Amino acid sequence: MRFLILNFRDIKHPHAGGSERNGHILSKQLVEKGHEVTFFCSAYSGLKSEEIFEGVKYIRKGNLYTVYLWCFWLYLFKFRKKIDCILEGINGIPWFTIFYSRKPRALLLHHVHQKVFFYQLPWYVAIFASLAEKSLILFYRWTTVLTVSPQMVNELVRFGLLRKNINLVYNGIDEGFKVLNKQKTPLLVSVGRVRAYKRLDLLINAFEKVLVEIPTSKLIIIGAGDDLENIRELVKEKNLEASINLTGFISDEEKKKILGESWVYCITSSEEGWGIGVIEANASGCPTVAFSVGGLKDSVKDGSTGYLVPFGDVSLFSSKVVSLLKDAKLRSKMSKECINWSKQFTWLNWTNKIEEVLLEEYKRKN
Repeated sequence: MRFLILNFRDIKHPHAGGSERNGHILSKQLVEKGHEVTFFCSAYSGLKSEEIFEGVKYIRKGNLYTVYLWCFWLYLFKFRKKIDCILEGINGIPWFTIFYSRKPRALLLHHVHQKVFFYQLPWYVAIFASLAEKSLILFYRWTTVLTVSPQMVNELVRFGLLRKNINLVYNGIDEGFKVLNKQKTPLLVSVGRVRAYKRLDLLINAFEKVLVEIPTSKLIIIGAGDDLENIRELVKEKNLEASINLTGFISDEEKKKILGESWVYCITSSEEGWGIGVIEANASGCPTVAFSVGGLKDSVKDGSTGYLVPFGDVSLFSSKVVSLLKDAKLRSKMSKECINWSKQFTWLNWTNKIEEVLLEEYKRKN
C-alpha cells in the first residue's frame, strides 16, 4: 500500500511534540511492514523541502497559513496517482482532502483543540480555527476516525462525530525506560512541549507550595516550546532558579535517565488526548500527579498509578505530591503498579491497529 500521511509538523521540527513523534513512528513502522509512506507537513528554516528519513519520504511546504493550500496543489499534481490511502492527522484544522480526493481516508485526532486555540492564538485567528475544527462535524461526519483514549472517544461523540465511526488506538512508548537509582533528594519531573495550554505556570505555583513542606525538593521541566521564555521569567520572578531546572530540548537518553531517577511525575495541562509522558514515567517506576482533564483520566489510574486532581486546584495538587514524596511505602507500591500498567502500551500495537483500520477502509472503498 502507498499511504499519504498529513500532519502540520514532523519529527524534525523544533516544536515537535507527541503527535509528531507518533506520526514518525507510525510511518517508519509502516515502511518496515512493506508499505510506502509519504509524509507531508509544513516547512521550517533549515529543514529540507524533501528528504527520505528512516525510509519515510518527507515533503515540507508552506507555513501556518499556506500549508493546506500546498497540500491541495501537490495532491493534484504530485500525490494523486502515487497513493492509495490518506491519513489526515488533525492538529486543530482539517486538511479538507474530502473536497478534492476520492481516495480512502481516515482521520487521526489526539484531542479537540477548541479551548487550546484561545490559549495559543490571537482571538481573531482562534475564532477562525475554532470554526474550521467544527467543520469536521459537517464534512467528516461519516469518515473513519482514530483517537487515542476512551475519554477522547466520548469527547468526539459530544463534539458531534458518530461513535460507530470512531476507533480507539492507544499510543505506545519507546523501549529503554526503566527504574534507576532514585535521587537522594526528592525530584519531580515534567516532560512535554512548553506551550501556554500546558499550564506550567500552575505547576510552578504548586511546586512553590511543595517547597514549603519539603524545601530540598527539585523540579526538572523537560521540553521546548513557544512559552519557554515566559516560564523562565516566572521562575525568575519567584526566585526559584535554584530549585527548578528548565532543560529545553534534551536527548531521549537524557530524558530516560531523568525519569528513571525521579520520584514523581507532574502534568498540569489544560487538555491532553492521552499523555505519553505519563506512561513513559510509569515505565520508569514514577507515579503521576495530574489534573483530571481529557485523556489523562485514562492514562492515570487514580489511586493506583498516581492521583487525579480537579483542574486548577493547585493546593490539592501540591498536597498529593507531598504525600507521595513523604511516604516511601506508598511511592514504592504505586511504582510497581505503574510498571505493570505501562507494559501493554507498545508502538507495534499502535501501528498494527492503524494499519488494520486503513486497510479495511481501502477494501471498503475498492
